[in-house]
Amino acid sequence: MKKISLSLALIPLMLSSNTLAASIVDSKDFKFDLFGNVEAFYANANSMYKYGYMHNSLQAQSNIGLAARSNLSSNLDAIAMYSFDSYKSSAETLTSAEYLYAGIDAYNYGQLLIGRGDSAYYTIVGANDIFDFIKSRNQNYYNALGEQRDSQLMYSLSALNSDLRISYQFATDNTKDELLSVEKSFAIAIYNQITDYISFAYGLEYVEYDYSNAQRNQINSDFFSKLLKYDYGIADKRVGDSLSYGLNLSYGYLGSGLYLSFIYSSTNYEYLKHHLDSYDLVAAYYFDNGIDLKLGYQTQRYDNNNLISDIALGLGYKVNNNFYLYAEALLDMSDKEHIAYDTKSKYYYDGSQYVAGAKFIF
Repeated sequence: MKKISLSLALIPLMLSSNTLAASIVDSKDFKFDLFGNVEAFYANANSMYKYGYMHNSLQAQSNIGLAARSNLSSNLDAIAMYSFDSYKSSAETLTSAEYLYAGIDAYNYGQLLIGRGDSAYYTIVGANDIFDFIKSRNQNYYNALGEQRDSQLMYSLSALNSDLRISYQFATDNTKDELLSVEKSFAIAIYNQITDYISFAYGLEYVEYDYSNAQRNQINSDFFSKLLKYDYGIADKRVGDSLSYGLNLSYGYLGSGLYLSFIYSSTNYEYLKHHLDSYDLVAAYYFDNGIDLKLGYQTQRYDNNNLISDIALGLGYKVNNNFYLYAEALLDMSDKEHIAYDTKSKYYYDGSQYVAGAKFIF
């Protein structure tokens, strides 16, 4: 599981492992931090599809975040966070921010957050999010609803080397071009630190979708059309609500020495005849001289067919705490494209991907 060491960290999984923080205010009763990064990179067309580019491109992007904590009483703080990514977010609406929430931290009684953030199920599927640019495309968590979720209640409690996370999402209306709109969803995950280096997490997520919008219905049917044809011989049919469950087994800590992680997750759509089963394995090694090597294998299977099969490669060099160089590739090894997903989405895009970049971190 990814961990970070921000003085105002509110959810350990929310940010990149090479994120720093500058303390703007650090008093007894109030803390205010600024963090982020600016990077420039060259990527091929497949890598840039989710950003709206159709050609190989040289680009730059930034991430800026603010985190605040104010003491209310003994063992009770008010907390808030805002994180904006220049490529993933839209300046037109605050709901397009990566993270945007406020809440309370009751210490031994846990944290309660309200707003936009990770579903509790990200505790499972996010453990292998170790690459700087390329993203897993074999997890249904991303393909249907994107990365972060709007309109959520998020509760977390940590005790005795274990974390409990629960999230409930209220109705949303496709605020970030996802395939589906949500009527409501619920997720729960439990994380256990078994030894100093071995951790185990498991959880589930149920999503009830809103099919009242005809346009969203059609986009949904288009994306799943090949699977629907495979099952029923027709494509004009909705897939229904979904139930996902999964587990993660990890060794080590991201950013230090050897890190190994395996994810199994399965999603059952109400009207698909088979489960979407995902297997995700990553290995990384971080050398003392600043070099890191990353390797991953990701596959998604449907009725014994590989819909998605990728090999991920990464090479990085940490020049110092503020400057990082990287090169990454995602090699498309799929062998059953005739029944895979059809219409591209913001989070699913076929073909191999290549990117190289430099990142300034603050």
